[in-house]
Amino acid sequence: MSQQGRYIYGIIEEPGEKRFGFDGVSGDGVCTVNYKDLAAVISYVPVESYDRFSEQLEMMSVKHELVLENILKNYTVIPMGFGVIAKSEEDVTKLLETAYPDFKDTLRAIDNKVELSVQVTSNEAKLLYEVAVKNETLKKLRQELISAGAGDATKIKIEMGKAISLALDELKDEYVRDVLVSLNNVAVDSCSGKLTDAQIILNESFLVRRDREVEFDGEVNRLAGKYEDNLKFKYIGPMPPYSFVRLAVSVMNFDTVDRARQLLGLDEQVSLAEIKNAYRKLARQYHPDKNSGDQAKAEIFKDVTRNFEVLERCIQSLKPAENGKYLLRPEQIEGAILVSRRG
Repeated sequence: MSQQGRYIYGIIEEPGEKRFGFDGVSGDGVCTVNYKDLAAVISYVPVESYDRFSEQLEMMSVKHELVLENILKNYTVIPMGFGVIAKSEEDVTKLLETAYPDFKDTLRAIDNKVELSVQVTSNEAKLLYEVAVKNETLKKLRQELISAGAGDATKIKIEMGKAISLALDELKDEYVRDVLVSLNNVAVDSCSGKLTDAQIILNESFLVRRDREVEFDGEVNRLAGKYEDNLKFKYIGPMPPYSFVRLAVSVMNFDTVDRARQLLGLDEQVSLAEIKNAYRKLARQYHPDKNSGDQAKAEIFKDVTRNFEVLERCIQSLKPAENGKYLLRPEQIEGAILVSRRG
């Protein structure tokens, strides 16, 4: 029989133990593990390896989102990414205890707020027509083209191509500014996502108070009507505020921690002071200020700093031995939960 882990969906404010009326990723019920006034929303799952391309994993991902949607109906939630599994309830409690101040600060920042995503796609043919009809530079170049000789015509056509490209970019920028100003007047915050297609001109997530969600909906509908011929709006939400949570929760990997330990020249049993001293020694040796223009040493300095941060975060999730040192061995590291700040 495989070991049962605790699959973590998110963190909420809830002082009492709760059992929810819906199933988790593996079909078991969803409940809480509590620490003070915080709770991790969990369900029990077998600790095993999954094929990342399997239908089972895809279905679990869908159930993960459904659980968070249900929790969001009654709670402000710090959402976890898919696949955060603790080995025991003690590990979940340790996560809540270790990151308690960070979780409380984050919950205050996103209290009673949801994430709404807006993606705007341009109708290139419509925009091109609008540019061709209204742009004064293009009108002038068209007139010049009519009376131009063969040599000049080629140059004018090249100028027209550049003018069209510039005019299209300016028109899209104008649309994006209008959409952002209008929606940010209702939202608390916003952040940009990647533009994965040439026709996508805006991919923005907005943090919106629940009591202004209807107002935000109305503003999106107004903008969609205003630009119905030129732009297409895709609107998703409400969702847990993934894009506005500055905490990253992940499962530690022993190989990553062991590499960091070896890079800093440390033993398997080490104190925080020893980690800091090893980092300071290497940082002084490879710091860019002491090695001006030496790109190789600058890269080593960055690597040393990254790995120091790995170790510093790692020991926050571990219990020290009686001598105050931390054991950096597989049985202590593998599968432990790590909390870090991003951005």
